[in-house]
Amino acid sequence: MKQILITILLTLNALSSSITATSIDGKKKILSNIQTALDFLHQYGGGEVQLSLGEFIVKEQLKIYDNTTLKGSLNKDGELGTLIKVEHSTTNLPPSKQLPPLIINEFYNRKDNNSYNHNIIIKNLKIDGNSKKEQKRWSLGSGNAIIINFLHVKDIELKNLNIQNTLDDAIFIKDGESINISNSTIKNSGHSAVFIVESNNTTVKSMDIDINVNSGIRFFGGDNIVIKDNRLYSTSGYGNYGIQVSQAYSEKPMNNLLIQNNVIKNTPYAGIALYASRGRDIAKATIEDNFIEGCGAKAPNLEEFPKTTIEEAGGINIQYFKSVIIKNNILHNNYGSAILLDNRFYSSDVNFTDLDKIKREVVIANNKIIGSQSDKKEAYGIEKHGNSCHLKVTIKDNFLEKNQNGNLSPNLYKDLNNSNESNCSQG
Repeated sequence: MKQILITILLTLNALSSSITATSIDGKKKILSNIQTALDFLHQYGGGEVQLSLGEFIVKEQLKIYDNTTLKGSLNKDGELGTLIKVEHSTTNLPPSKQLPPLIINEFYNRKDNNSYNHNIIIKNLKIDGNSKKEQKRWSLGSGNAIIINFLHVKDIELKNLNIQNTLDDAIFIKDGESINISNSTIKNSGHSAVFIVESNNTTVKSMDIDINVNSGIRFFGGDNIVIKDNRLYSTSGYGNYGIQVSQAYSEKPMNNLLIQNNVIKNTPYAGIALYASRGRDIAKATIEDNFIEGCGAKAPNLEEFPKTTIEEAGGINIQYFKSVIIKNNILHNNYGSAILLDNRFYSSDVNFTDLDKIKREVVIANNKIIGSQSDKKEAYGIEKHGNSCHLKVTIKDNFLEKNQNGNLSPNLYKDLNNSNESNCSQG
């Protein structure tokens, strides 16, 4: 009788942390290893790996294939009930060897330019990167143990995730198409929370991100980007931007960017930053309906970096572009100018003389800009760096109040009264 009871208890315990793989054509198998389940589905063209409620300790890298869903379970209250916890196998790993990403796609290491994994979904999971265990050996942001690291992918959906305690990025995707990341929480990341490089048709929405190192949402290159309905903040006082979109490290042009309805608070650098350099530009960007408050308190400034041209805003930073619309935003009590145009942040390898020749325009309309301040530098409601040529600025129907050094920098008053395009001497 006692032996039967023990057997029943062991069986119930095994079922409480089970892994069920169901292929597209209905084949089903209960397995004890996540990678084995993913490999099982790969034989049949894809399917779904369902992790039951409970905790799963993962010691090895997971590879996911085409047409595959990896998902956890929700508890009776509809909350995430499945935890994947990383247990790094580092006993014999030399110091020069990096910890690999936790989840990669099949073609992550491909050499050709023709193969893309497609139709991959990861959802309903808590993932703990267990970074504290490894921080004595590897510093944060050193490229170790990214949680989800996809290269060369299409039709990707990541949703309802809770990712914490990472040594590097929580999510990194490069060379992607049709990427959707939504309804997830990321905290205590070792680098950027979401980092997307040279990917088109990408949406990041309804995220809750506590910035710890680098930026909350970060894009390098790519067309047709939507960043909306996110909440970004820094409880630690560390990190950089809320949203950073840059072409400084990408050879591909950028176009059609929408940053909409985000709440960004207390980020050490500007709430939103757009950067272009080396003769390229960010074109057709719209920044609208965002609330940005208390950002920029720890941003670099000219006083701290006397040998550079580095300067930072508190609210929105723009370094070169073709066409940007900034409308219907609330910028409140930010440190440094609420909006700073042509701010010349990336300066080490940038030919600003050539960039100044690019015709570009910005419309700043219907914003509420209040309380821009700084004890380290001048802080305006709206500021333009120097006398940037070929920049057409339209400022209309904004409410500006209590900005430390004035609502507009002096050169903007001149621009609004005279076309600075007609005063340009360079080509």
